Amino acid sequence: MLAVNARGTLLTLQLAARCLRDSGAAVAVASIQALLPNPLSADYAASKAAVLSLTRSFAAELAPRGIRVNAVAPGRIDTALSDYGSAEVGRLTGQDAGETLARRLATNPLGRIGRADEVAAAVAFLASDDASYITGECLNVCGGDVMA
Repeated sequence: MLAVNARGTLLTLQLAARCLRDSGAAVAVASIQALLPNPLSADYAASKAAVLSLTRSFAAELAPRGIRVNAVAPGRIDTALSDYGSAEVGRLTGQDAGETLARRLATNPLGRIGRADEVAAAVAFLASDDASYITGECLNVCGGDVMA
């Protein structure tokens, strides 16, 4: 988990720093789990917290070169991996995956699961000139699960 999420992000941002000359943007993918207690998957939460730290560190390092570095932190997104996660949480807690999802939706302010295209739109925004004065930030794409 740490090798893929933390080290993978580190290596990718290092490569981006070499490839982007004197301007540009990089967007890392974190997770709202980096911001929330996660007793069933502390390794995942820690790896995504590392992504946020790397984002801020590279943003500070690369800003003098006009390179912006930001992150998106998706919440529950409608994907096969997310379905697998619900099933695993259900297995570990002895609850049905449908019950796990229903509980999650009941606490989400927008009352639904996000879509991959909504995360992609946030990445596209942060990579665009419309975000030219944003760096070192994390945009939570989570229907309000995290309001900070």
